[in-house]
Amino acid sequence: ELLEDLGCTQVQLEELWSLDDDTLQHLQASGEIYGLIFLFQWKGSIARNPNALPEDSVPEGLFFAHQVATNACATQAILSVVLNSKTIDLGPTLSEFKDFTSSFPPSLKGEAISSSEPIKKAHNAFSRTDAFLNDGKYVSSSRGSEDVFHFVAYIPQNNQVYELDGLQTGPIIVG
Repeated sequence: ELLEDLGCTQVQLEELWSLDDDTLQHLQASGEIYGLIFLFQWKGSIARNPNALPEDSVPEGLFFAHQVATNACATQAILSVVLNSKTIDLGPTLSEFKDFTSSFPPSLKGEAISSSEPIKKAHNAFSRTDAFLNDGKYVSSSRGSEDVFHFVAYIPQNNQVYELDGLQTGPIIVG
């Protein structure tokens, strides 16, 4: 629904519990896969990946934004997938946003995400009452613990697979 609220109505998010061959074949048979978003348990701090591309080396046409909002890792991961697709009809709001930010460096793209009223409104409409967000990570209070999680997007582009984690200095080529 977050994407629908932003005018992007032709994509569907699917939750996966497994990455086995049968699951992936079933998913692929149901339509195009634009990317994957993984939910990782946060271990207290992020190690800067030395393989992250420097900010000035982000490939042209790859949407990568630093995460500057402390509560938006899931929204940012979703945007990282859809804004890197060349075939998704983004709708007017996200198309204008993508065009507006296309020449921005990752830090300004992150600022643009956190400053966009339509994105903030859509994000805030899905805030969970049983959770709070802390330093860009999801913290679950309903499980009786303070487990912390972080969302990271993986997308195919130009015959490579990129890890797009806004807490890193740049995208990481993983395949």
